[in-house]
Amino acid sequence: MILPENTASQTLARRLGFVLSEERTLPHFPQQPHGIWRLARPETGDSPSAFGQ
Repeated sequence: MILPENTASQTLARRLGFVLSEERTLPHFPQQPHGIWRLARPETGDSPSAFGQ
């Protein structure tokens, strides 16, 4: 989970092959939604477009 303004962490996540799958407001931090990132796996057909990117 990465906050939207944390561009350094988002850049690193992309470099490692993660894609943003959704944004969700979490009960323990309701002030701001977090980005939920998932690892794209080519062998299963995952791609950035599979997560709405």
